[in-house]
Amino acid sequence: MRRGERGDCMYFVAAGELEIRGRPESISYGPGDFFGEVALLTGEPRNATIMTVRPCTLLRLDIVDFRQLLGRQPELARIIHAAAEGRRQPVTA
Repeated sequence: MRRGERGDCMYFVAAGELEIRGRPESISYGPGDFFGEVALLTGEPRNATIMTVRPCTLLRLDIVDFRQLLGRQPELARIIHAAAEGRRQPVTA
């Protein structure tokens, strides 16, 4: 996933390790983490580039299923919205 791309899905990390680039500090994601939700919630392009550090298994949730899931699972919607709000900070090149 690259910064500036159109967001049509989000991902959940089932295994492996990823690193987020384009932030002031390096952020690592591993099993149980998710990413890509900001673009789905805002309609804006991706705000960071994600690179694998170790081989990964990712679960992909497309935008249609994302919207349906959030409508059926208010607690999950709250968690995803809170994470997205924390990630909507200025990015670096």
